[in-house]
Amino acid sequence: MADWKQLRTKYARGNWDSRTDGFVNLLPDQVSTAIFQKLDINDLLSASMVSSKWHHMCTDDELWKPIYKRRYRVTKTHPDAWVGQFAKQYKRSDTTWATNHPSLHVVKLERPARAMQFNESFAVIAQDNNLIQIPLNQAEAQQACIWEGHEAPVTCLQFDDRLLLSGGDDGCLKIWQLASDGPKAPEPTVNIRPDPGLMGCAGITTLRFDELRGICGRSGGLVDIWDMEASRASMRISAHPMAITDLQFDDYRLATCSLDGCLKLWDMRGQCTQPIQTINTGGPLYAFQYNLDRVMIGCSDGSVGVWDMRSAKGITRYTLSASTTTVSATTTTMTAFKQHSPITTLAFDAQFLMAGTVGGVVHLVQHNHLNTTTSSNAVPFATTLLTGDGSKGGVSACQFDPAAGRIVAATLDQPALYVYSFLGGLTSPSNNTSTPMITV
Repeated sequence: MADWKQLRTKYARGNWDSRTDGFVNLLPDQVSTAIFQKLDINDLLSASMVSSKWHHMCTDDELWKPIYKRRYRVTKTHPDAWVGQFAKQYKRSDTTWATNHPSLHVVKLERPARAMQFNESFAVIAQDNNLIQIPLNQAEAQQACIWEGHEAPVTCLQFDDRLLLSGGDDGCLKIWQLASDGPKAPEPTVNIRPDPGLMGCAGITTLRFDELRGICGRSGGLVDIWDMEASRASMRISAHPMAITDLQFDDYRLATCSLDGCLKLWDMRGQCTQPIQTINTGGPLYAFQYNLDRVMIGCSDGSVGVWDMRSAKGITRYTLSASTTTVSATTTTMTAFKQHSPITTLAFDAQFLMAGTVGGVVHLVQHNHLNTTTSSNAVPFATTLLTGDGSKGGVSACQFDPAAGRIVAATLDQPALYVYSFLGGLTSPSNNTSTPMITV
Protein backbone atom coordinates (compact mmCIF):
# COMPACT_ATOMS: atom_id res chain seq x y z
CA MET A 1 0.00 0.00 0.00
CA ALA A 2 1.34 3.43 -0.91
CA ASP A 3 2.55 5.84 1.75
CA TRP A 4 -0.41 8.16 2.21
CA LYS A 5 1.72 10.88 3.79
CA GLN A 6 3.90 11.05 0.67
CA LEU A 7 0.83 11.14 -1.56
CA ARG A 8 -0.69 13.96 0.50
CA THR A 9 2.56 15.91 0.22
CA LYS A 10 2.70 15.39 -3.56
CA TYR A 11 -0.91 16.58 -3.87
CA ALA A 12 -0.21 19.67 -1.75
CA ARG A 13 2.83 20.57 -3.87
CA GLY A 14 0.96 20.09 -7.14
CA ASN A 15 2.95 16.99 -8.13
CA TRP A 16 -0.10 14.70 -8.16
CA ASP A 17 -0.45 12.51 -11.27
CA SER A 18 -3.93 11.00 -11.51
CA ARG A 19 -2.71 8.41 -14.02
CA THR A 20 -0.36 6.79 -11.48
CA ASP A 21 -1.40 8.16 -8.10
CA GLY A 22 -5.19 8.09 -8.47
CA PHE A 23 -7.50 6.08 -6.24
CA VAL A 24 -8.29 3.61 -9.01
CA ASN A 25 -4.66 2.59 -9.40
CA LEU A 26 -3.80 2.67 -5.70
CA LEU A 27 -6.62 0.35 -4.63
CA PRO A 28 -5.49 -3.32 -4.76
CA ASP A 29 -7.28 -5.40 -7.38
CA GLN A 30 -8.53 -7.85 -4.74
CA VAL A 31 -10.18 -5.04 -2.81
CA SER A 32 -11.72 -3.56 -5.96
CA THR A 33 -13.15 -6.94 -6.97
CA ALA A 34 -14.59 -7.50 -3.49
CA ILE A 35 -16.32 -4.10 -3.71
CA PHE A 36 -17.65 -4.76 -7.21
CA GLN A 37 -19.21 -8.03 -6.02
CA LYS A 38 -21.33 -6.05 -3.54
CA LEU A 39 -22.65 -3.51 -6.06
CA ASP A 40 -26.03 -3.61 -7.75
CA ILE A 41 -26.22 -3.61 -11.53
CA ASN A 42 -26.55 0.14 -12.04
CA ASP A 43 -23.60 0.95 -9.78
CA LEU A 44 -21.49 -1.76 -11.43
CA LEU A 45 -22.19 -0.31 -14.86
CA SER A 46 -21.33 3.18 -13.58
CA ALA A 47 -18.06 1.92 -12.11
CA SER A 48 -17.12 0.37 -15.46
CA MET A 49 -17.04 3.87 -16.98
CA VAL A 50 -14.59 5.34 -14.43
CA SER A 51 -11.41 4.10 -16.11
CA SER A 52 -10.14 1.50 -18.54
CA LYS A 53 -8.80 -0.55 -15.63
CA TRP A 54 -12.17 -0.63 -13.87
CA HIS A 55 -13.93 -1.28 -17.17
CA HIS A 56 -11.80 -4.39 -17.63
CA MET A 57 -12.49 -5.54 -14.05
CA CYS A 58 -16.21 -4.73 -14.12
CA THR A 59 -16.80 -6.72 -17.31
CA ASP A 60 -15.03 -9.83 -16.03
CA ASP A 61 -17.12 -12.94 -16.70
CA GLU A 62 -16.71 -14.34 -13.18
CA LEU A 63 -18.26 -11.15 -11.82
CA TRP A 64 -21.33 -11.33 -14.06
CA LYS A 65 -21.90 -15.08 -13.85
CA PRO A 66 -23.67 -15.01 -10.42
CA ILE A 67 -25.57 -11.85 -11.43
CA TYR A 68 -26.93 -13.52 -14.58
CA LYS A 69 -27.84 -16.73 -12.75
CA ARG A 70 -29.58 -14.84 -9.95
CA ARG A 71 -31.47 -12.52 -12.29
CA TYR A 72 -32.64 -15.07 -14.86
CA ARG A 73 -32.76 -18.19 -12.67
CA VAL A 74 -30.21 -20.09 -14.78
CA THR A 75 -28.68 -23.25 -13.29
CA LYS A 76 -26.69 -24.66 -16.24
CA THR A 77 -23.41 -23.29 -17.52
CA HIS A 78 -23.91 -21.07 -20.56
CA PRO A 79 -21.51 -21.62 -23.49
CA ASP A 80 -21.12 -17.89 -24.23
CA ALA A 81 -19.76 -15.07 -22.12
CA TRP A 82 -21.96 -14.27 -19.10
CA VAL A 83 -21.65 -10.52 -19.52
CA GLY A 84 -22.67 -10.88 -23.17
CA GLN A 85 -25.70 -12.95 -22.28
CA PHE A 86 -26.76 -10.39 -19.70
CA ALA A 87 -26.42 -7.62 -22.26
CA LYS A 88 -28.76 -9.51 -24.59
CA GLN A 89 -31.35 -9.92 -21.84
CA TYR A 90 -31.04 -6.40 -20.49
CA LYS A 91 -30.57 -3.75 -23.16
CA ARG A 92 -29.35 -0.80 -21.16
CA SER A 93 -30.43 2.34 -23.01
CA ASP A 94 -31.24 4.39 -19.92
CA THR A 95 -31.24 3.37 -16.27
CA THR A 96 -33.00 6.39 -14.85
CA TRP A 97 -36.06 5.79 -12.73
CA ALA A 98 -38.44 7.18 -15.31
CA THR A 99 -37.57 4.41 -17.79
CA ASN A 100 -37.16 1.57 -15.27
CA HIS A 101 -40.47 -0.11 -16.13
CA PRO A 102 -41.33 -3.14 -14.03
CA SER A 103 -42.19 -6.33 -15.83
CA LEU A 104 -45.14 -8.30 -14.48
CA HIS A 105 -45.24 -12.06 -14.23
CA VAL A 106 -48.46 -13.57 -12.87
CA VAL A 107 -48.33 -17.02 -11.26
CA LYS A 108 -51.80 -18.54 -11.35
CA LEU A 109 -53.02 -20.36 -8.25
CA GLU A 110 -55.97 -22.63 -7.58
CA ARG A 111 -57.19 -20.34 -4.77
CA PRO A 112 -56.11 -17.00 -3.29
CA ALA A 113 -53.16 -17.01 -0.89
CA ARG A 114 -53.71 -15.72 2.62
CA ALA A 115 -50.02 -15.52 3.50
CA MET A 116 -46.77 -15.69 1.51
CA GLN A 117 -42.99 -15.49 1.73
CA PHE A 118 -40.41 -15.89 -1.03
CA ASN A 119 -36.67 -16.28 -1.51
CA GLU A 120 -34.51 -16.39 -4.65
CA SER A 121 -35.89 -19.75 -5.80
CA PHE A 122 -39.47 -20.19 -4.66
CA ALA A 123 -42.39 -18.92 -2.62
CA VAL A 124 -44.34 -20.59 0.16
CA ILE A 125 -48.02 -19.66 0.28
CA ALA A 126 -50.89 -20.42 2.63
CA GLN A 127 -53.96 -21.83 0.89
CA ASP A 128 -56.82 -22.90 3.10
CA ASN A 129 -55.43 -25.41 5.64
CA ASN A 130 -52.20 -26.11 3.72
CA LEU A 131 -48.83 -24.58 2.93
CA ILE A 132 -47.62 -24.90 -0.66
CA GLN A 133 -44.15 -24.34 -2.10
CA ILE A 134 -44.17 -23.11 -5.70
CA PRO A 135 -41.57 -21.73 -8.15
CA LEU A 136 -41.97 -18.10 -9.20
CA ASN A 137 -40.76 -18.41 -12.79
CA GLN A 138 -43.70 -20.36 -14.18
CA ALA A 139 -47.09 -19.15 -15.36
CA GLU A 140 -48.93 -22.07 -13.75
CA ALA A 141 -48.09 -22.87 -10.15
CA GLN A 142 -46.39 -26.27 -10.07
CA GLN A 143 -46.68 -27.48 -6.50
CA ALA A 144 -43.21 -28.63 -5.47
CA CYS A 145 -44.18 -29.42 -1.86
CA ILE A 146 -47.33 -29.40 0.22
CA TRP A 147 -47.35 -29.13 4.00
CA GLU A 148 -50.52 -30.42 5.66
CA GLY A 149 -51.60 -30.56 9.27
CA HIS A 150 -53.68 -27.53 10.22
CA GLU A 151 -57.34 -28.07 11.02
CA ALA A 152 -58.33 -24.52 10.00
CA PRO A 153 -57.03 -21.96 7.48
CA VAL A 154 -53.38 -21.00 7.78
CA THR A 155 -53.06 -17.29 8.55
CA CYS A 156 -49.29 -16.66 8.79
CA LEU A 157 -45.94 -18.26 8.04
CA GLN A 158 -42.21 -17.64 8.11
CA PHE A 159 -39.25 -19.74 6.96
CA ASP A 160 -35.47 -19.65 6.72
CA ASP A 161 -32.87 -22.17 5.52
CA ARG A 162 -33.66 -24.62 8.34
CA LEU A 163 -37.21 -24.17 9.59
CA LEU A 164 -40.70 -23.27 8.48
CA LEU A 165 -43.24 -22.07 11.05
CA SER A 166 -46.96 -21.66 10.46
CA GLY A 167 -49.92 -20.53 12.51
CA GLY A 168 -53.62 -20.86 11.81
CA ASP A 169 -57.13 -20.16 12.94
CA ASP A 170 -56.99 -23.47 14.82
CA GLY A 171 -54.54 -21.83 17.23
CA CYS A 172 -51.79 -24.33 16.46
CA LEU A 173 -48.15 -23.43 15.88
CA LYS A 174 -46.38 -25.94 13.66
CA ILE A 175 -42.67 -26.28 12.90
CA TRP A 176 -41.20 -28.17 9.95
CA GLN A 177 -37.55 -29.08 9.40
CA LEU A 178 -36.49 -27.97 5.92
CA ALA A 179 -34.10 -29.44 3.38
CA SER A 180 -32.87 -27.68 0.25
CA ASP A 181 -35.77 -29.04 -1.84
CA GLY A 182 -38.57 -28.93 0.74
CA PRO A 183 -39.57 -30.47 4.07
CA LYS A 184 -37.49 -33.28 5.53
CA ALA A 185 -40.72 -35.01 6.57
CA PRO A 186 -44.35 -34.59 5.48
CA GLU A 187 -45.44 -34.08 9.09
CA PRO A 188 -44.36 -31.18 11.34
CA THR A 189 -41.61 -31.97 13.82
CA VAL A 190 -43.28 -29.76 16.44
CA ASN A 191 -47.02 -29.29 16.87
CA ILE A 192 -47.97 -26.85 19.63
CA ARG A 193 -51.66 -26.72 20.41
CA PRO A 194 -53.39 -23.83 22.21
CA ASP A 195 -54.54 -23.97 25.81
CA PRO A 196 -58.11 -25.27 26.09
CA GLY A 197 -59.04 -22.25 28.19
CA LEU A 198 -58.44 -19.81 25.35
CA MET A 199 -61.63 -20.95 23.61
CA GLY A 200 -62.39 -18.67 20.62
CA CYS A 201 -59.44 -16.31 21.25
CA ALA A 202 -56.71 -18.79 20.33
CA GLY A 203 -56.32 -18.19 16.58
CA ILE A 204 -52.77 -17.22 15.58
CA THR A 205 -52.81 -14.04 13.52
CA THR A 206 -49.07 -13.29 13.13
CA LEU A 207 -45.72 -14.84 14.02
CA ARG A 208 -41.96 -14.24 13.90
CA PHE A 209 -38.99 -16.36 14.96
CA ASP A 210 -35.21 -16.42 15.22
CA GLU A 211 -32.74 -19.04 16.48
CA LEU A 212 -33.75 -18.63 20.12
CA ARG A 213 -37.37 -17.50 20.20
CA GLY A 214 -40.63 -17.83 18.38
CA ILE A 215 -43.32 -15.24 19.04
CA CYS A 216 -46.93 -15.39 17.91
CA GLY A 217 -49.88 -13.04 18.32
CA ARG A 218 -53.40 -14.32 18.80
CA SER A 219 -56.89 -13.16 17.91
CA GLY A 220 -57.71 -12.44 21.54
CA GLY A 221 -54.84 -9.96 21.97
CA LEU A 222 -52.43 -12.38 23.64
CA VAL A 223 -48.76 -12.77 22.67
CA ASP A 224 -46.94 -16.06 23.32
CA ILE A 225 -43.13 -16.22 23.45
CA TRP A 226 -41.68 -19.65 22.78
CA ASP A 227 -38.32 -21.24 23.52
CA MET A 228 -37.33 -22.65 20.14
CA GLU A 229 -34.95 -25.25 21.56
CA ALA A 230 -37.36 -26.58 24.18
CA SER A 231 -40.49 -26.02 22.03
CA ARG A 232 -42.44 -24.63 24.95
CA ALA A 233 -43.92 -21.29 25.92
CA SER A 234 -41.70 -19.17 28.18
CA MET A 235 -43.98 -16.13 28.55
CA ARG A 236 -47.51 -14.97 27.76
CA ILE A 237 -48.37 -11.27 27.48
CA SER A 238 -51.86 -9.79 27.63
CA ALA A 239 -50.83 -7.19 25.10
CA HIS A 240 -54.04 -5.76 23.60
CA PRO A 241 -57.81 -6.01 24.11
CA MET A 242 -58.26 -6.89 20.42
CA ALA A 243 -56.53 -9.12 17.85
CA ILE A 244 -52.78 -8.81 17.30
CA THR A 245 -52.20 -7.93 13.64
CA ASP A 246 -48.41 -7.62 13.46
CA LEU A 247 -45.32 -7.94 15.64
CA GLN A 248 -41.56 -7.55 15.46
CA PHE A 249 -38.75 -8.19 17.92
CA ASP A 250 -35.00 -7.94 18.39
CA ASP A 251 -32.66 -9.05 21.19
CA TYR A 252 -34.73 -7.54 24.00
CA ARG A 253 -37.52 -5.39 22.53
CA LEU A 254 -40.89 -6.59 21.28
CA ALA A 255 -43.31 -4.36 19.37
CA THR A 256 -46.95 -5.29 18.77
CA CYS A 257 -49.87 -3.64 16.99
CA SER A 258 -53.55 -4.41 17.10
CA LEU A 259 -57.01 -3.61 15.82
CA ASP A 260 -57.34 -1.40 18.92
CA GLY A 261 -55.22 1.22 17.09
CA CYS A 262 -52.22 1.01 19.42
CA LEU A 263 -48.60 0.05 18.83
CA LYS A 264 -46.87 -1.05 22.03
CA LEU A 265 -43.20 -1.59 22.83
CA TRP A 266 -42.25 -4.20 25.44
CA ASP A 267 -38.99 -4.99 27.24
CA MET A 268 -38.64 -8.80 27.14
CA ARG A 269 -35.94 -8.73 29.84
CA GLY A 270 -38.73 -8.18 32.36
CA GLN A 271 -42.18 -9.72 32.95
CA CYS A 272 -43.87 -7.53 30.30
CA THR A 273 -46.72 -6.55 32.61
CA GLN A 274 -46.76 -3.01 31.17
CA PRO A 275 -45.48 -1.67 27.85
CA ILE A 276 -42.53 0.73 28.01
CA GLN A 277 -44.06 2.82 25.22
CA THR A 278 -47.47 3.15 23.56
CA ILE A 279 -48.39 4.91 20.31
CA ASN A 280 -52.12 5.44 19.77
CA THR A 281 -53.04 6.16 16.17
CA GLY A 282 -56.80 6.34 16.67
CA GLY A 283 -57.71 3.67 14.12
CA PRO A 284 -57.21 -0.07 13.48
CA LEU A 285 -53.61 -1.08 12.71
CA TYR A 286 -52.60 -3.98 10.49
CA ALA A 287 -48.89 -3.54 9.78
CA PHE A 288 -45.76 -1.73 10.93
CA GLN A 289 -41.98 -2.03 10.93
CA TYR A 290 -39.32 -0.44 13.07
CA ASN A 291 -35.62 0.20 12.63
CA LEU A 292 -33.63 1.37 15.66
CA ASP A 293 -35.79 4.20 17.07
CA ARG A 294 -37.91 4.88 13.99
CA VAL A 295 -41.17 3.08 13.33
CA MET A 296 -43.37 3.23 10.24
CA ILE A 297 -47.03 2.43 10.88
CA GLY A 298 -49.62 1.63 8.23
CA CYS A 299 -52.79 3.50 9.19
CA SER A 300 -56.45 2.83 8.49
CA ASP A 301 -56.78 6.06 6.47
CA GLY A 302 -54.29 4.79 3.86
CA SER A 303 -51.34 6.84 5.10
CA VAL A 304 -48.05 5.72 6.64
CA GLY A 305 -46.92 7.51 9.78
CA VAL A 306 -43.30 7.79 10.88
CA TRP A 307 -42.87 7.91 14.66
CA ASP A 308 -40.06 8.22 17.16
CA MET A 309 -40.26 5.17 19.43
CA ARG A 310 -38.50 6.83 22.36
CA SER A 311 -40.80 9.84 22.61
CA ALA A 312 -43.89 8.32 20.91
CA LYS A 313 -44.10 11.51 18.84
CA GLY A 314 -44.96 11.61 15.16
CA ILE A 315 -42.25 12.77 12.75
CA THR A 316 -44.02 12.78 9.41
CA ARG A 317 -46.80 11.11 7.48
CA TYR A 318 -46.83 9.79 3.92
CA THR A 319 -50.19 10.26 2.20
CA LEU A 320 -50.56 7.33 -0.17
CA SER A 321 -54.32 7.31 -0.72
CA ALA A 322 -54.77 10.09 -3.31
CA SER A 323 -56.75 8.89 -6.32
CA THR A 324 -54.36 7.76 -9.03
CA THR A 325 -54.90 6.12 -12.38
CA THR A 326 -52.84 3.03 -13.10
CA VAL A 327 -52.91 -0.06 -15.29
CA SER A 328 -54.61 -3.08 -13.79
CA ALA A 329 -52.45 -6.19 -13.48
CA THR A 330 -55.27 -8.54 -14.43
CA THR A 331 -56.81 -6.48 -17.24
CA THR A 332 -55.60 -3.77 -19.57
CA THR A 333 -58.19 -1.24 -18.43
CA MET A 334 -57.37 1.94 -16.54
CA THR A 335 -58.64 1.84 -12.97
CA ALA A 336 -58.66 4.44 -10.21
CA PHE A 337 -57.85 2.84 -6.87
CA LYS A 338 -59.79 3.55 -3.71
CA GLN A 339 -59.08 6.53 -1.54
CA HIS A 340 -58.40 6.06 2.19
CA SER A 341 -57.70 2.35 1.75
CA PRO A 342 -56.22 0.86 4.95
CA ILE A 343 -52.62 -0.38 4.85
CA THR A 344 -52.51 -4.17 5.35
CA THR A 345 -48.82 -4.94 4.70
CA LEU A 346 -45.76 -2.75 5.11
CA ALA A 347 -41.98 -3.01 4.80
CA PHE A 348 -39.11 -0.59 4.35
CA ASP A 349 -35.34 -0.41 4.12
CA ALA A 350 -32.90 2.50 4.02
CA GLN A 351 -34.37 3.88 0.77
CA PHE A 352 -37.75 2.38 -0.03
CA LEU A 353 -41.14 1.98 1.59
CA MET A 354 -43.60 -0.62 0.31
CA ALA A 355 -47.23 -0.72 1.45
CA GLY A 356 -50.12 -2.95 0.37
CA THR A 357 -53.71 -1.88 0.90
CA VAL A 358 -57.23 -3.22 1.28
CA GLY A 359 -57.94 -1.69 -2.13
CA GLY A 360 -55.56 -4.13 -3.83
CA VAL A 361 -52.82 -1.55 -4.43
CA VAL A 362 -49.10 -1.88 -3.67
CA HIS A 363 -47.42 1.49 -3.14
CA LEU A 364 -43.67 1.81 -3.60
CA VAL A 365 -42.07 5.10 -2.56
CA GLN A 366 -38.62 6.42 -1.83
CA HIS A 367 -38.47 7.81 1.69
CA ASN A 368 -35.95 9.95 3.53
CA HIS A 369 -37.30 10.17 7.05
CA LEU A 370 -35.45 7.47 8.98
CA ASN A 371 -32.87 9.93 10.26
CA THR A 372 -34.63 13.27 10.16
CA THR A 373 -37.12 15.20 12.26
CA THR A 374 -38.48 17.31 9.40
CA SER A 375 -42.20 16.92 8.78
CA SER A 376 -43.28 16.63 5.18
CA ASN A 377 -46.11 15.08 3.20
CA ALA A 378 -44.12 15.15 -0.02
CA VAL A 379 -43.16 11.83 -1.56
CA PRO A 380 -40.17 12.39 -3.88
CA PHE A 381 -40.65 9.17 -5.87
CA ALA A 382 -43.69 6.93 -6.01
CA THR A 383 -45.44 4.26 -8.04
CA THR A 384 -48.58 2.17 -7.67
CA LEU A 385 -48.98 -1.44 -8.73
CA LEU A 386 -52.58 -2.58 -8.99
CA THR A 387 -53.15 -6.26 -8.19
CA GLY A 388 -56.86 -6.66 -7.49
CA ASP A 389 -60.14 -4.84 -7.00
CA GLY A 390 -60.18 -5.07 -3.22
CA SER A 391 -63.60 -6.71 -3.16
CA LYS A 392 -62.54 -9.42 -0.69
CA GLY A 393 -59.78 -7.81 1.32
CA GLY A 394 -57.13 -6.62 -1.10
CA VAL A 395 -53.43 -7.34 -0.52
CA SER A 396 -53.02 -10.24 1.90
CA ALA A 397 -49.23 -10.49 1.69
CA CYS A 398 -46.46 -8.54 0.01
CA GLN A 399 -42.68 -8.76 0.14
CA PHE A 400 -39.93 -6.89 -1.66
CA ASP A 401 -36.25 -7.43 -2.29
CA PRO A 402 -34.68 -4.13 -3.45
CA ALA A 403 -31.30 -5.67 -4.25
CA ALA A 404 -32.85 -8.23 -6.59
CA GLY A 405 -35.42 -5.73 -7.90
CA ARG A 406 -38.42 -7.93 -7.13
CA ILE A 407 -41.81 -7.42 -5.49
CA VAL A 408 -44.22 -10.32 -4.95
CA ALA A 409 -47.80 -9.68 -3.85
CA ALA A 410 -50.78 -11.90 -3.06
CA THR A 411 -54.40 -10.80 -2.75
CA LEU A 412 -57.55 -12.25 -1.25
CA ASP A 413 -59.66 -11.45 -4.32
CA GLN A 414 -57.48 -13.06 -7.02
CA PRO A 415 -56.00 -16.61 -7.13
CA ALA A 416 -52.57 -15.44 -8.25
CA LEU A 417 -49.16 -14.17 -7.22
CA TYR A 418 -48.06 -10.92 -8.86
CA VAL A 419 -44.29 -10.89 -9.44
CA TYR A 420 -42.93 -7.46 -10.42
CA SER A 421 -39.30 -7.36 -11.58
CA PHE A 422 -37.29 -4.16 -11.96
CA LEU A 423 -34.31 -4.62 -14.27
CA GLY A 424 -31.26 -3.04 -12.70
CA GLY A 425 -32.74 -3.36 -9.21
CA LEU A 426 -34.28 -0.60 -7.13
CA THR A 427 -31.66 2.12 -6.77
CA SER A 428 -31.72 5.82 -6.11
CA PRO A 429 -31.55 8.23 -9.03
CA SER A 430 -28.49 10.42 -9.33
CA ASN A 431 -30.45 13.52 -10.25
CA ASN A 432 -33.78 14.89 -11.51
CA THR A 433 -35.73 14.58 -8.27
CA SER A 434 -38.98 15.63 -9.93
CA THR A 435 -39.14 12.53 -12.15
CA PRO A 436 -41.50 9.72 -11.10
CA MET A 437 -39.63 6.61 -9.98
CA ILE A 438 -41.47 4.19 -12.23
CA THR A 439 -44.16 4.67 -14.83
CA VAL A 440 -46.66 1.80 -14.72
